[in-house]
Amino acid sequence: MTIPNEGHELSAQSSPAQDTVLISSFTNYFNQGISFLQNNDYLNALANLKEALQINPNHFDALQLSGLLESQLNNNNEQAIVLFLKALEINQSNPHVYNNCGLVYEKLEDWKSAGDCYLKALILKPDFAQAHNNFAGVQRQLHNTEQALASYDLAIQFDQKFADPHYNKANVLRELRQLDQAYLHYKLAIELNPLFSQAFLNLGLLLSEVQKYPEALDFFNQAIAINPNYVEAFNNKGNLLQKLNQFDSAVDCYQNALRLNPNLAQIHNNLGNVFHRLNRLEEASDHYEQAITLSPDFAEAHWNNALALLMRGEFTKGWKEFEWRWQSDYVNRFAKKRTFTEKLWLGDSSLFGKRILLHSEQGLGDTIQFARFAPFISNLGAEVTLEVQPSLVEILKTLPGNFTVIPVGAALPSFDFQCPLLSLPLALNIQTTNIPLAQGYLKTDPALVNVWLKRLGPKTKPRIGIVCSGSQEHTNDFSRSYALKTLLPYLPDSFEYHILQKEIRDIDLNTLEEHPHFYNHAAQLSDFTQTAALIDHMDLVITVDTSVAHLSGALAKETWVLLPFRSDWRWLTHQSNSLWYKSIQLVRQNQIDNWNNVFEWVNSRLLAKLNSNG
Repeated sequence: MTIPNEGHELSAQSSPAQDTVLISSFTNYFNQGISFLQNNDYLNALANLKEALQINPNHFDALQLSGLLESQLNNNNEQAIVLFLKALEINQSNPHVYNNCGLVYEKLEDWKSAGDCYLKALILKPDFAQAHNNFAGVQRQLHNTEQALASYDLAIQFDQKFADPHYNKANVLRELRQLDQAYLHYKLAIELNPLFSQAFLNLGLLLSEVQKYPEALDFFNQAIAINPNYVEAFNNKGNLLQKLNQFDSAVDCYQNALRLNPNLAQIHNNLGNVFHRLNRLEEASDHYEQAITLSPDFAEAHWNNALALLMRGEFTKGWKEFEWRWQSDYVNRFAKKRTFTEKLWLGDSSLFGKRILLHSEQGLGDTIQFARFAPFISNLGAEVTLEVQPSLVEILKTLPGNFTVIPVGAALPSFDFQCPLLSLPLALNIQTTNIPLAQGYLKTDPALVNVWLKRLGPKTKPRIGIVCSGSQEHTNDFSRSYALKTLLPYLPDSFEYHILQKEIRDIDLNTLEEHPHFYNHAAQLSDFTQTAALIDHMDLVITVDTSVAHLSGALAKETWVLLPFRSDWRWLTHQSNSLWYKSIQLVRQNQIDNWNNVFEWVNSRLLAKLNSNG
């Protein structure tokens, strides 16, 4: 902050003796204000400057310094603007006051006025690097990206030791995904200002985005070393440590951040996610609840809490929280909320004599799992239309009950109510003790079963169906899927193995080519009726958590579902049986991202089957 040393005359409104007293009093207050300012005592500085302005309301330096203090100390930005504008009425040739006035307009998010102030500053001082930098920031807010970059370049040109425009330009380039150039400007900012903790942090974020995790971690650590109270650095370091599966260290980072500021909902949510990943579900819920208390409309925290509650078997509250999925960024990446004029039905109205549309919303497995409720809606006296993904239409027609199944995209009939499939448990008050049709509810097509009988030929060994991966778009796919070659050593030769996947990854195709005794039927699996008919010929299905697991369970086929350490909510935790499908056996990792105990279990159980059959 610049301390002026020039004096300004008082208006002649009093006697000479009074003038002398006023001048002396003004000088005393003004000089004391400057002294307090130089000693960083801003409260007393502002108090004395206010007293000075009571004596001389038109003193330029007192006005502009008071404006700075009102904004920076009290966040009284409207008053700061009044003071700056009055100062500019007295002296319109000071570029610094225009620049400071622009900064306050930015706080008020009045981008046009801020930009106008910076332009006036630059007319007075064309080489004013700070004003170029600030004007660029306003253009960025107004989405004038090219102008912003040009102004950052001017700031760099006029002050080659000014770190801020390099940092700000790097942020724009990072948003534009020009990551190499962004990297260079972050590095230049750090070279010019080795204590620029924000530049260290954002460079770490850039490196994390390109999966250079060790380098990113180093920059986060440097940001924290510079500023041990840097909450954002602790938070982002925690996020990175989660990616590196260093969960205990991630917990420490988030807890450090919360010690610095316990009122940050996002960090409570992040800490909840780590505890969730570690299956410490009560602690996860505690932090989700704290995030919700701090930010009641925090959709991600509600959604995450729903998953933790359902995984713990707390269905009553879990289903209610589950409705927040439609505000969640995660769910909306995969399933957009449908817009209907017809009322959403959540069990609060009679359906007798009414028509209702039940519509799929997320994955194929979700649709298979929750379609079981359609017959129960029909039993409430409703005329039911079940709208599902095209590949599921025919298999879901085998559900018991009186309702119509149509594919997504077909013309909809008229209806009175509508309900997404995953909201039906809330509407029907589903608990762990009343899940219907767990014994199975789908049937195979006898004609297709016969077609597969001919395709497969005479059975000489017990047949095992294998699914080792699901959709790569699933956010937890890296944990739930595995390469087929990693399972092979655990599969005894005395069985016949059939791949039940329609989509097979390249690495697994290579494995299949090397092991022709594994049968690949992907070309014939045009829809789930075909997959169901193939499953009918299997003695056992071994699958990861994907749609085939639900299909096999709904067909009442003996199925082993191989689960990662942190499984999906629907399999709860620790149980080896499924509440949703009686024929499913759950086999869980006992260490994060380590399938050894699961594969060893598979091997021992398969050998036991051989011995029992022998």
